[in-house]
This record gives sequence, structure tokens and C-alpha cells, in this order.
Amino acid sequence: MSENETIIEELAKKEKARMLRILAISAVLALCITGAFIYIAKNSDTVFKPNLDIESGEKNVLKDTNDPQCRAIITSAKQIGVEFKAIDPDLSKTLIDGKEGEVRPLLAKVSALKLRLADIKDSVPSATFRDFETKSASGVQNELNAWFKHVDTHFFFLERLANEHLAEIEVKEKTEGTIVVDKESKKTKYKKTPRQRLDGALLAINEAFQSFRVWHTGSLHPCGAASKDETPWAPSK
Repeated sequence: MSENETIIEELAKKEKARMLRILAISAVLALCITGAFIYIAKNSDTVFKPNLDIESGEKNVLKDTNDPQCRAIITSAKQIGVEFKAIDPDLSKTLIDGKEGEVRPLLAKVSALKLRLADIKDSVPSATFRDFETKSASGVQNELNAWFKHVDTHFFFLERLANEHLAEIEVKEKTEGTIVVDKESKKTKYKKTPRQRLDGALLAINEAFQSFRVWHTGSLHPCGAASKDETPWAPSK
């Protein structure tokens, strides 16, 4: 047998072995697919139906966290966070540098959000919160009150910055524009420039609403159960 014939014979043997492996793998896959279809056919009543144990657990959690006052507080505070985020870019750009006609509408929006937040805080005592192993219901309520106070404080800082800028505009108009205020470098009794104070307040408020989202979407919901004499909260369909 010549050398070329030997090489050809070796190649033929390798090709035959490769085809046998492919056939074996195909047979195994066919058996797996057939088995899967047989299993689905026999268990279709459970394969394509929801997990009742999970649904039951979710209903139990909802039953324990459906206090309407607590849920309303969360919904209302979330909405304020959404509205604040919408005006955040304008506040950063205009609140301490804009014209009077631009600043006053923004100041009005900040003040309105601050007032609504105070109204929500007033409803905290009527809400029911959960008891946890590491924290009582009153502890949860105290946390929420501290959060409201924190956000209210920084809304107040925004109001103060806007009013300071409006006062500067008024002085500038009375002196026929001879006063120029550099908001990036001017420091006052607050030891920070107006820009630093504004950026700090905006950051603090945004972080507060992010913390609030984590607080009420965690695995242990802060709300307690509704009283027997009131309509429990239920998710909208």
C-alpha cells in the first residue's frame, strides 16, 4: 500500500468515527427532547399554572402590610420625588443665576412641594407600621419622621438660596447694575459658595428619595396591617 493510500485510509477511519459520534449525540438529544415532551404532557396541569405557594405567600404579606394610611404616605411621598426630579435640572441651572421671572416660578414649585411634604408628615401618627425583630413599629415611625425632617430642611435651603438671589437682583436693580455677584466663588456666613450650597441641597434631596424607595421596596415592608374597622389598601389592577 502506497503512502497516499495509507493517508486516505486513516482519514476515512477518522471521518467514520466522527460520524458515529455525531449520530450518538443526536440520539441522546432526541431522547431528552422526547422525555421533556412526555413530562409536559403528563404534568401540563402544573407546568403551565402559577405557583400557588408563592401566590399564597404574597397574599399573606399583603394582608400584613395593607394599612391604608401607611400606603398613602408612601404613594404621596413617591409622587413628590417624581415631581422634584422633573424640576431638578432647572433648579441647578436657574435658581441662583436666573432672572427674577425664572426664579420665582421655581421657588413657588419648591415651596409647594415642601408644603405637601409637611401635610404628608402630619398623617404619620395615624399610620400603622410593622414590628420587626430588630426594630419596633414606633422605631419605624421615628425613622420616617426623621426622613421627612431631613428632606424638609433641604427644601428650606433651596427656598433660602432662591430668596437670597432675588434679594441680590433687587439690590442690583436699585444700584443700576453696578453690583456683580460671582456665585461660584462668593462665600458668605455659610462658609460655602451659593453653588456649593445648591449642589449639596439637590444631592441630599435626591439621595433621600432614593433611600425612601429602598426603604419601602425592601423584602420587609414597613407598613402594618389595616384595622378591622377600615378598608384595607389593595394594589391597583
